[in-house]
Amino acid sequence: MNSQPARFRKSRVLAIIAVIILASFFALVAVYPLGIQAVILGGTKDVWAYSGGKPVSWAVQVYASNETVYCFPGIVELRNSGIAGLPYTLGVSLRPSSGLEFLEVRANGSMVLGFGPGLNYSGSMRLDPGSSVKLDLCLKAGKQGSFTLTFVDPRYERATMSVVTVSYVLVDWWNNSFTRRITLTPIVSREGLALFEITADGTVYVNGKPVRKVSSLEGVEANGLAVVLKSGGARYLVPFQVESWAKRPDGVLYPARIKSGREQMWGYDRLVFSAYLTNGSRIEIYLGGRLTANFTGGVEVRGDTVVFGSERATLNEWGFFSEGWGVNLSGYIVYPYQARRIGYSDAGTWKLLVSGPVRTISWFNTSGFSDYRIESAVAFWGRGVNATQMYVWPSVDFRGIILEWVSPIIYMGKGWTMSFDCGTTCSSLPVKVLQGNETRVQLCRDFFTPGGARYGYFHIALVKAPLAEIKSMAASFSSFPGG
Repeated sequence: MNSQPARFRKSRVLAIIAVIILASFFALVAVYPLGIQAVILGGTKDVWAYSGGKPVSWAVQVYASNETVYCFPGIVELRNSGIAGLPYTLGVSLRPSSGLEFLEVRANGSMVLGFGPGLNYSGSMRLDPGSSVKLDLCLKAGKQGSFTLTFVDPRYERATMSVVTVSYVLVDWWNNSFTRRITLTPIVSREGLALFEITADGTVYVNGKPVRKVSSLEGVEANGLAVVLKSGGARYLVPFQVESWAKRPDGVLYPARIKSGREQMWGYDRLVFSAYLTNGSRIEIYLGGRLTANFTGGVEVRGDTVVFGSERATLNEWGFFSEGWGVNLSGYIVYPYQARRIGYSDAGTWKLLVSGPVRTISWFNTSGFSDYRIESAVAFWGRGVNATQMYVWPSVDFRGIILEWVSPIIYMGKGWTMSFDCGTTCSSLPVKVLQGNETRVQLCRDFFTPGGARYGYFHIALVKAPLAEIKSMAASFSSFPGG
């Protein structure tokens, strides 16, 4: 009889315990949802690090330079999976390598970690449930190595800690945002200034003379280029411009305009820049990136006066002249059957064609009254280059013997250097360069012309500095990260 109440008392105790456990469970669920319990009590991971769309389980591989800072946008991504439904405030810490010289980590454009000379910053970032943030890394290093980044919310260490090891190797590349590079390595017999023009088909001209061919620049955008001079162990960004050139039906080439932005190089277009060359220096032309530098104009045109660097020249109907030097572009021509020798010289007019950050080009054209014509694209280089270039296109309508034809006549002042290249003119005229008190380009003497003839072009560079003389020029093409 007494055993039954005992069983009832035991059942009642068990029922009370079950009610207490159930109440505790519902109370815990009310205070901490199941996701939070999994994170806080169960140690479930709620924040993950990704690179290249995959969870980071190995070292993230990047490249570095000991000359400049490389940046890698979005190289690491942190994701809050939202299991707990909690926002996290992730702090960032760094364990650097001995060779790391500079590091900056940015989230949404704001720096969350900085390391380097005079820079020691460690911040934090907020990561809401279900959200993610991509991190940009910028670094510079003196030698190969690796460093470790730790991201953690100290309140939920087990759920949020992500450790990312970044391994880097050094490469010889000016800017890692450019994917390709053409390298020109000259050997010079004389150090000096080099005026470069590289056409879209890859022909390299130095001081007006064709030197070699390189990879085509056709299809390359004007702001997708960068020109860098490497000399003495350092790299220098070189100002340049991209010119659009056109061809007339009679074969004369002329500059039409400056190309900019995403306009592409084609046909007769050319990349133009200058550099001082020594043995050991090299020119690097980077392609496939986006240059943010903005070069300002180096030449100023004031009416009939052109100011380029420390020089200025006045344009008149015969050519251009300055104090102590000048060029008579019109020259003269002498015909037979005259009682006395007469040199006919036609006046000309000027027209500004293009003006960019490197050089300005004006077109000179004689009247043709004396049955000959001189057309010339005259380039004035600024930015301390103090140079002029002349692309001269001679033609004659006269049929018969020409006793003498001279153009241009050059008056060189002290310290000026001249370079002459016969271009295509020498294939049809017996051109001579005659030195004296002035330098005369004699196009022909006692020479028969059939009438209505064009005689190609020739080129003259006039520089107030030594001009580089190229013995040879090697060229190579590489893709990042190749050197």
